[in-house]
Amino acid sequence: MELQQLRTFVSIVENRSFTKASQALHLSQPAVTRQILGLEQELGATLLERRIRRVAVTPAGEVLEGYANRILSMVRDCRASVSQMQQGGAGRISVATSGTAATYLLPPLLARLRALHPRIDLTVFTGGSQEAAQMVLDERVDLGVVMYFHAHRGLKATVGGSYRLVAAVSPAHSLAGRRTVSVNELIEQPLIVMQKGANLRAEVDNLFASKRAAPRVTIEVDHVEAMKKMAEATLGVAIVPDVAVEAGELWVLPIRGAAFTQRNWSAIHRRNRTLTTAMRAFLEVLLAKQKS
Repeated sequence: MELQQLRTFVSIVENRSFTKASQALHLSQPAVTRQILGLEQELGATLLERRIRRVAVTPAGEVLEGYANRILSMVRDCRASVSQMQQGGAGRISVATSGTAATYLLPPLLARLRALHPRIDLTVFTGGSQEAAQMVLDERVDLGVVMYFHAHRGLKATVGGSYRLVAAVSPAHSLAGRRTVSVNELIEQPLIVMQKGANLRAEVDNLFASKRAAPRVTIEVDHVEAMKKMAEATLGVAIVPDVAVEAGELWVLPIRGAAFTQRNWSAIHRRNRTLTTAMRAFLEVLLAKQKS
């Protein structure tokens, strides 16, 4: 079994076409066909079925696809690590993260990384924490930085810090000047929250469910920064992670009587992934921040 055979097989699966795979790999169609036939003969199983408009993957092909992706990923990691060592720590890291983490957690972390390793470049993809975790599992990115990490046997998490939910209001709001606010008091307040489906919204719903109360949600948005701007305009109380609010920006109130406990945000990577030099540098900066 050769690497080029695996690359060809994966390309066909991704494109669902021998023709498109041959074009992507700059190989002739007969060469592509020979490589797949060689794989099938070696494994003693049919891997792909040609149909009228597309190629279908057989059950045996699905098994091979998983192994092929892992093998090719390890080869890329090996090359990247050797290259980075030769280049004195240069390299590239791809990171998937949530919008909140990308806005409030990553910038200072990446600034420290850049100061220590100026030749490491990054590509950052934003979405939700679950989407980021799936991208790491699918090996579409090297690392994930997530606010909400649900344990998964295929992923390893490195804790970067912790956060809690707080109530944020304008300095002109009636609650400004208070030291804390209770869940029961918040029930009566117009609330600014994330849209349903977001992890942050689920946490807010759980906060009030513990009191068997329905919150007075008046504004739903899809980004924490928008929530803060609306709170600043005295449109209500924004329930946000404390790491998202800088000192003096809004009046921040810890929430009393909340079932919500302190949570960790983490960097995650595949458990069976060989870490490149650049990935290790990223995690070292993360751990150094946690200790500081």
